[in-house]
Formats: sequence, C-alpha cells, structure tokens
Amino acid sequence: MSLREQWCHLVEEVAGINSTDPLPREYTPVEYLPGGRDISEAVLQHIRAAAAEFDAESRALFHPQMTPEEGYHAAPVVAWQGTFSS
Repeated sequence: MSLREQWCHLVEEVAGINSTDPLPREYTPVEYLPGGRDISEAVLQHIRAAAAEFDAESRALFHPQMTPEEGYHAAPVVAWQGTFSS
C-alpha cells in the first residue's frame, strides 16, 4: 500500500470514529489516531512525532473568536431579516 493510500485510509478511519464521549478541554488530536489497523506503524509514528510541534504552532496561530460559553448563548445572525417584508 502506497503512502498516499495509507494516508487516505487513515483519514477514512478517523472520519469513521463516531464516539459521543466529550473531548477534554485541551486535547491532542493525535491521541485519537486509530492504531493496529491497515495503516503501517511507521506512518503513525511519523504523524505522532510531528503532532506536538503542530499543536504548539496551531495554538499560537489560531485563537477562538469566542469562548465555548459565549458560543452556547450566541444567537444566529440573520442578514436577510428585512428582505422579504412588505
């Protein structure tokens, strides 16, 4: 199996996870990579090795626009509210 096929298979495996368990407030996505399947251990090790650096950089670059608490109480924005009124 080529590296591209392994990557596509890994994406499908992760997309197929349908757990309803809540994620911890601070979690490392690499913890949720499926192991022991058709994906070679070398590919998983490579991804896990780079995950800490990626997570650190992404925390520095991406900041939430609102807290989860604010998001819970947020109302949808309806831009076309007066468009159909007569």
